[in-house]
Amino acid sequence: VTNTKILTIDDDGVKFGTDTSSDNALNDYEIGGWTPDFRSHNNLGTANQFAYTSRSGYYTKIGRLVHITTYWIFNNFNGISGNLYLFGLPFAPTSGLQPIALMTGDVANFTDDNQMGMFIIFEGGNNRAVVGHQKNTGWSHLTVSELNTGSGGYISGIYYT
Repeated sequence: VTNTKILTIDDDGVKFGTDTSSDNALNDYEIGGWTPDFRSHNNLGTANQFAYTSRSGYYTKIGRLVHITTYWIFNNFNGISGNLYLFGLPFAPTSGLQPIALMTGDVANFTDDNQMGMFIIFEGGNNRAVVGHQKNTGWSHLTVSELNTGSGGYISGIYYT
């Protein structure tokens, strides 16, 4: 019978195998909920600008890696216009990085077939993300005028804190 070291638990966290580096220790694991809050670029400081029929979000944080999922249905845009941002991320992404997450669902009311997909770009150092869509000519901000009342969507993505 051979004894093999599987893990070590110390003040740094959990270390696997024979690893002794504190940099490689798993020292944070958390699951929870968060509330997605879409806002117009015209007034980023005001929360809950739009009305929702439903919205929810969940996250799993393992070390510095955060995996988010969210779902929402818009009910009313309250006469607000402008480029769309997503607030309420459970943790601020690392500054200098801008990972992208895909967005799916019946969200937009595009007037042509020039749309190839929707996404969010996490803004490092903030608890927010830019909402965009791909066009034949490049990417563009998703605007409130391109959305449907009663439409909804999903986001799933990962980023580092």
